Amino acid sequence: STGYQGRTTIHEVLPFTEAIKALTVPESDLASLAEAARNEGMATLRECAVEKLMAGETTYQEVLRVTSEESSL
Repeated sequence: STGYQGRTTIHEVLPFTEAIKALTVPESDLASLAEAARNEGMATLRECAVEKLMAGETTYQEVLRVTSEESSL
């Protein structure tokens, strides 16, 4: 068998709430959207990866590798 057996995922999910919907217009800036996303409970890729690290599902090096280019939200 080949494929992804034994692998895990990290993910970043933005709930499309009314607050987020109101900011998905051309006049909005990324900083406002990012702040609203955090206020609505969105976790970043790095935060998800660190949770996997703390659960023993990945390594510190892998967290840094896959989240090295993540922008700060």
